[in-house]
Amino acid sequence: MLKESIDKTNIYLQEFKDVEQKRDKIWKEFTQNEQFESTYMAIEKLCSTYKKEIHNYFHRLKIGTLNIQNLNHLISSYVETSLDMLDSIFQDAQETVDNITYKNPYGPKNGTPNEASVLINKKL
Repeated sequence: MLKESIDKTNIYLQEFKDVEQKRDKIWKEFTQNEQFESTYMAIEKLCSTYKKEIHNYFHRLKIGTLNIQNLNHLISSYVETSLDMLDSIFQDAQETVDNITYKNPYGPKNGTPNEASVLINKKL
């Protein structure tokens, strides 16, 4: 049992070392191998260096959000307009079907019941 605990501890220690090496590699790439006097100095320098980039990214993000909102508004207004147009077209078609005296200018020329306008009028 003690041997199992020692083995597990060794495994965890090795995993920790691997993670620490990866973290150190990422930190060196990020700071371009620059040595800092303290963590505070590193944070101060990196914050001032990346402050403008962060601000520009945030600004682009806000613009992207506004563009998406405008696009959403534009799409909804197109949908509402299209639905209103379809509604008026179907109302006109329904009134046409209900009005028996209306002569369909596109209606059957020779009176066969299989022509498109006759079938449409029957379905409406």
